[in-house]
Amino acid sequence: MTEKVFIIFQRLHGRDEYEGTGIGLALCRKIVEHHGGAITLDGTAGPGTRVSFTLPVARPEPDLGAEEAARPPEGAHT
Repeated sequence: MTEKVFIIFQRLHGRDEYEGTGIGLALCRKIVEHHGGAITLDGTAGPGTRVSFTLPVARPEPDLGAEEAARPPEGAHT
């Protein structure tokens, strides 16, 4: 049942109970997974459902020298 909320336009309740299009959690899942993370649901946290996500730690950019940083990327039109 929990996977159903991540399917685009799938609704667990009728439109008369809750508003919305049914794309919110499906879109969130796509974004989180695109960045290498995971999204989970916890329905035991009391009324409602807790939505949690994790994302990997970003790697720092390599330190570029001033000359190299000022150069346009390969293939760039100047």
